[in-house]
Amino acid sequence: MKVKVLNAFIVCAVVLGLVACATEPSSTQSAIEHSKPEKINLHMVTTPDQVGISSTDSGYYTTEMNNDGSFIVCYIDYTTKTEIVLCNRPECSHNNETCPAYLNRGVSLFVCDETLYFYFPEMIAAKGGVENSDNWPRLECANSDGSNRRILRQFNANNQIVYGIASDGMNLYYCELTTTVLDREIKSEYWLVSQDINSGAVTKIQELSENKRLIDASENKFYFKTFENTETANSFAQKQVISCSELINGKLTEESPCANWMRDEAVGDIADNYLYLYKYQTDSITKTDLATGEETLLIERVFNDTVIGAEIKRVSNHYLVVTAYQKDNLSTPLQSVIDIDAESKNKNLLFFNSLEGRTIPWQIKASFKDDFLIVNSIIPQKVTLMYYDQPLEMLIGIEQYALISQDAYYNNLAEKAINIQLLQKS
Repeated sequence: MKVKVLNAFIVCAVVLGLVACATEPSSTQSAIEHSKPEKINLHMVTTPDQVGISSTDSGYYTTEMNNDGSFIVCYIDYTTKTEIVLCNRPECSHNNETCPAYLNRGVSLFVCDETLYFYFPEMIAAKGGVENSDNWPRLECANSDGSNRRILRQFNANNQIVYGIASDGMNLYYCELTTTVLDREIKSEYWLVSQDINSGAVTKIQELSENKRLIDASENKFYFKTFENTETANSFAQKQVISCSELINGKLTEESPCANWMRDEAVGDIADNYLYLYKYQTDSITKTDLATGEETLLIERVFNDTVIGAEIKRVSNHYLVVTAYQKDNLSTPLQSVIDIDAESKNKNLLFFNSLEGRTIPWQIKASFKDDFLIVNSIIPQKVTLMYYDQPLEMLIGIEQYALISQDAYYNNLAEKAINIQLLQKS
């Protein structure tokens, strides 16, 4: 989804985290273990913070802001290298509910098979507050061309989705948070639930506790991350624990630990049953097979420097991107691109400036075939929004998208990037 500058009152905060699974009673667990498991293929359709994974083999879904603060759904076609509004009405102005691409507020877009989903987070700070049902979370879906848009689930004022969403093609899986007030105390319940993508029916799978997050899904496995506080006062000394539960015939098996590390010592990313860790002290990256627990050294001397605040992300089957900062230079990040297969690295030199003057690496939005869809610049645009019935002028950033081969990106060949023809606004 587009990065919107100075748009804090529109963007909704998603609260709290996913959580630990309780063990099934022994008799139920025994029945699960001896029953024939279903063959399913779980995969994430959002990132752990509910940013939608909206890329397909042929294009990418995103949103553009209207001048009144509403949004329209757009589609970037990889073949034609153009951005279009997801509306088939030539006469449409795309500024009200009659347009199938119109959104009255920000959403998380994601794609599952041939269906496009829209998750509207809670907007309790918006006009009308919590009593206004238009501000409550809801989940909508539509055909891939934007047609036949409908509500799949309308949440109440006291429940919502927290953190990542997964799918097996038949159901969506997510953690539902429900809050109630009892004797002036707020009680929170977390349940891992499944929701049928056709009927919308919701089934509770297992109650969770609030210190876990769903971070990945593969085959029939859910991967959770637990945040465990240590006895030290240093908040960055938090322990990160990865555990796995299998989904068998609609039930979760007992969790098994896969890996752990200290937050102040390393950062990690999980993809396809592997954990990639960047370790600060050794300036190195390791790869751990979560099925066996075997850890191997992938590459050393990533930055050849002492860095802080690192982030690691697997951006395709072949490449990792590691971003970090030097202690005395927080305005300009360092970034290395790691070729997983060749176990080699290359310093990334592809940067642009934000509207605030910060230096930002080219942002990889999607990976498809041998190419990346990236953002390589920000275009400033003035808009006038109505905020509590008062006009408010703002400067927002429109992202310039481009296509570049993964090999050209790795080798810093900026001239190989082909800009997407963006939507023209009046």
